[in-house]
Amino acid sequence: MNSPSPHDGRFTMLIDAVYKAATDRDGWRPYLDLVSQTFGSVAAMRIARSSNLTDVRSAEATIDPDYLDRYYRHYAGKDPMSERDRVAASPPIVVQEALISMADLRRTEFHADWMRPQGLDLSMRWRVDAPMGVMDLLLLRPESAGAFSADEQALSHALLPHLRRAIIIANRLNVFDAADAASLDAFERLGAGVLLVDARRTIRFANGVAETMLEAGDGLSSTGGRLCAGGASDQRLTRAIADAAGQGRYAAGRTATLVAVPRANSPNPLSVAVSPYSEARRSLFDGGPLALVIVGMPDRRAAFPVEALRDLYDFTPAEARLAVALCNGTSLADHARASGVALTTARTHLTSIFLKSGENRQADLIRRLMNDPVLLLAR
Repeated sequence: MNSPSPHDGRFTMLIDAVYKAATDRDGWRPYLDLVSQTFGSVAAMRIARSSNLTDVRSAEATIDPDYLDRYYRHYAGKDPMSERDRVAASPPIVVQEALISMADLRRTEFHADWMRPQGLDLSMRWRVDAPMGVMDLLLLRPESAGAFSADEQALSHALLPHLRRAIIIANRLNVFDAADAASLDAFERLGAGVLLVDARRTIRFANGVAETMLEAGDGLSSTGGRLCAGGASDQRLTRAIADAAGQGRYAAGRTATLVAVPRANSPNPLSVAVSPYSEARRSLFDGGPLALVIVGMPDRRAAFPVEALRDLYDFTPAEARLAVALCNGTSLADHARASGVALTTARTHLTSIFLKSGENRQADLIRRLMNDPVLLLAR
């Protein structure tokens, strides 16, 4: 193998593959497949909290799954390289023969029970100090393939900085993805529709609740991929979005513009809040400023889990069912009749609910439950 250069085809393909993996979590296996082909080996990536490998978890591997499972259950940290690390730190790129002779390796349990059954004898390790801990990329191949040459080690050294940057990029993207997923999940649980639209009202994103609203077409709809509202509220919505995605986004102390959107199938309008989408959340390639549109349904029925009410307020199952019914507008008498209990029994349950919740009026009880963010997120 010749020394790598920017014009080396293998070098270029490996760099392309590692940066693709950084932005696509499904790209790590193809990257390892390419590494394996380049070095005539099998490959595995392992990630641990620290270099002592006490908490090893697999990222990806081209190794037989059964042997990979056995490695992480029993042999993690028992290979010669890991044992050497406990005595002295090894360089970022290290080959096995620099640490232990082949004769000594063959006498180890690791070689006899794990490497040899797979036809593997030689190994080379790339180590990266990553944000989530220590990342090792292991290359293993049979002795018949020959020791890892100086050219192969040079290629490894040239690739290592790119692997390190790719891991940092992947970690940051995962953090952003987790934050976005948590925010969207919260809105979904609260029953709120969330959309991102540009100044021309083109819908760039809609969560599940918003998509359901748009498909129903009652109040809000999508026409040619643009967000539209019924009647005169369409003009107000258009101005609010244009302002939020235009110069209005720079206004000091900027708050959301609220728009009530009437519906044909309900006397209660949709509550729509339009505000600028944070410039800090956009990338250079997002295509311009965006407006964040949050849509609430005032007549959405409460769907609190009985278990959540029991955990938070110590309600009995019967009390929890009554509380949910009251939040959904059912009268005490109607709930008693539907539940097959006497009205006096229902009143006893309500009295107990008041004592446990600290409220003494039905309206205050409903307001408290409907505005409890933990309870809303529990459904």
